[in-house]
Amino acid sequence: MSFIKDIIDSLGSIFSNDSSPFESERNPSSSTMDGVAGTSITNERTAYKLKGYFELAKEEIAKAVRAEEWGLVDDAIIHYKNAQRILTEASSTPVPSYISTSEHEKVKSYRQKISKWQSQVSDRLQALNRRAGGTSTSKSTSPHAQTAAVSSTSNFRKSISPNSPRSSRNKPVVRNQTEKTGSSKPLAEAGNGYDSKLVEMINTAIVDRSPSVKWEDVAGLEKAKQALMEMVILPAKRRDLFTGLRRPARGLLLFGPPGNGKTMLAKAVASESQATFFNVSASSLTSKWVGEGEKLVRTLFMVAISRQPCVIFIDEIDSIMSTRMANENDASRRLKSEFLIQFDGVTSNPNDLVIVMGATNKPQELDDAVLRRLVKRIYVPLPDENVRRLLLKHKLKGQAFSLPGGDLERLVRETEGYSGSDLQALCEEAAMMPIRELGTNILTVKANQVSRMDTKTAEREDNRKREWSLQDFEIGRPLGKGKFGRVYLVREVKSKYPVALKIIFKEQIEKYKIQHQLRREMEIQSSLRHPNILRLYGWFHDDERIFLILEYAHRGELYRELRKHRRFTEQQAATVYIASLTNALAYCHENHVIHRDIKPENLLLDHEGRLKIGDFGWSVQSRSKRHTMCGTLDYLAPEMVENKEHDYAVDNWTLGILCYEFLYGAPPFEAESQKDTFRRIVKVDLSFPSAPSISAEAKHLISRLLVKDSSKRLSLQKIMEHPWIIKNANPRGTCDV
Repeated sequence: MSFIKDIIDSLGSIFSNDSSPFESERNPSSSTMDGVAGTSITNERTAYKLKGYFELAKEEIAKAVRAEEWGLVDDAIIHYKNAQRILTEASSTPVPSYISTSEHEKVKSYRQKISKWQSQVSDRLQALNRRAGGTSTSKSTSPHAQTAAVSSTSNFRKSISPNSPRSSRNKPVVRNQTEKTGSSKPLAEAGNGYDSKLVEMINTAIVDRSPSVKWEDVAGLEKAKQALMEMVILPAKRRDLFTGLRRPARGLLLFGPPGNGKTMLAKAVASESQATFFNVSASSLTSKWVGEGEKLVRTLFMVAISRQPCVIFIDEIDSIMSTRMANENDASRRLKSEFLIQFDGVTSNPNDLVIVMGATNKPQELDDAVLRRLVKRIYVPLPDENVRRLLLKHKLKGQAFSLPGGDLERLVRETEGYSGSDLQALCEEAAMMPIRELGTNILTVKANQVSRMDTKTAEREDNRKREWSLQDFEIGRPLGKGKFGRVYLVREVKSKYPVALKIIFKEQIEKYKIQHQLRREMEIQSSLRHPNILRLYGWFHDDERIFLILEYAHRGELYRELRKHRRFTEQQAATVYIASLTNALAYCHENHVIHRDIKPENLLLDHEGRLKIGDFGWSVQSRSKRHTMCGTLDYLAPEMVENKEHDYAVDNWTLGILCYEFLYGAPPFEAESQKDTFRRIVKVDLSFPSAPSISAEAKHLISRLLVKDSSKRLSLQKIMEHPWIIKNANPRGTCDV
């Protein structure tokens, strides 16, 4: 590699001699004519332009040298060709007709060295092309490069065909070009801590060779796409704009429920930015040999730097980078430490464009040190109504189906809470229904005689009940304990999807005679599909217990947040709670459901802080008024306390109670005894303390809801139109508390 060393040495000498090539030529005290000054500026621009070419050429040659040292011959060829193009442009730079003697000497020196470099780079390209083509290798080639020359996926996902070395670049192929030396054992590069076998393993097992994914292949997720565009794609195409404070973060975490496009997003990023995509899994970075896992991590980052821009994507990153424990295996701890060290090394060089992306549905299990490095975090949610519509249209495109617009919209509404993979499975199963209906005729029927898919086939599959059992779940930590049972965090074995499993003991149900109430609760909650209502996915039972499969609310009860903060700000109360709760109750009332027990303990928060109604134990589905007194003492409406008939307006009363409690920290009619509480409720003994101070709009809303005559309480529609809600509410319905 003496030739390569000469190139780098000559580059260093040029820039050390010309560290300030322009200021020394100007005499600020001299008075010159405007024309001469203009010529001087032109001369300086010419020299500055040549220096810019040198900078670019130096960078490409350095990458080529590094690729040769690692045995990546094809990458080295690409970088040498880039350097050759830059040097050709530099040599064709025009020189002004009038140029000072000092500038002339400087330009002359640059041109001589450009010519020398062009010759050396050309010779090196010829030698590398001969090696890539299978001919004898030049004696001047480095032993490292002779040992293992592994083909690579270039920045544009190009590949090398075994038959035609520089053609057929559509399908990536990895080729081992190990040359015979005196030893049959691959040469380990002790100086750098990696060897050719590990480089080849990275190329064959980790570099992704699946078809490119485009932005249009990923439906919805516009906010995630925008963030990824700013972080990866634009900086890769316009490095000159993303410097200093605009320098993009090098670590990104995609988190959210499984089956919603996290991996597709990562592949689309690599494709759109024309970057090499490294698809890393736990199995690809672990080994039975002690110390090899750390070497693989180190080699992965070294190869990634040589192929930049590139994306290192780690799916299910929690399986590799989970929180370090005292009793953890030493090999796992060393692997994590090496990953963190290499990650820091990549981010320390501002010229390297290596992005590390992780995907998980359990971000809470990641190590704090990993989370600190993954500074950009993007939530990939379940598809909303518009995205589900796009997904269904995309899945059914080109298929034989009969789905009028009205049926499509109904299908979109009925699939609330489905993930992208759920919709894919639904469409696949619906497509199979006409085949299954053929029975024994399947062997003789013509393809064009198979009936088309329609809404009924999709609904038949959607409504098909799965037989669940306890073996379908991995039991995790307990979430809570109640009078009739317990709730655990569990994970479905096949999909790894986290849910809450509510276990109710049949003995307790029979003891308190609540069979009818439990059945009613299950029927109501399973039929409701709203973003602010906790989903009941299904249920099963054994001889002693009933199991309810519920949506997991990561942040737990709202009551806990209220006790922690004592009270909420008006913006928090309006955004997260009152507006969201009003929308959810409006949906319930449209479906003739009266909740009758709204309180902070029955309201849950997901990982985004979005409110969910989580308990329907006292709910009833009825168009007529009811007479049962039920609920919780401080939240009862006057008509219930007086044993009068009641309707949907009891939920509106509860909204007023909650609004007061959120702002002041306690219910408005709280008293020492039940009798005193009842008396204050019936009299509507409402007062607003001087501290804390709340706005007049908030007091007005509370006063209009806490009215004894239920017919005069504000309707849910009027609540959403109230000035206090409009002033404070965030339409996303989320807020950090």
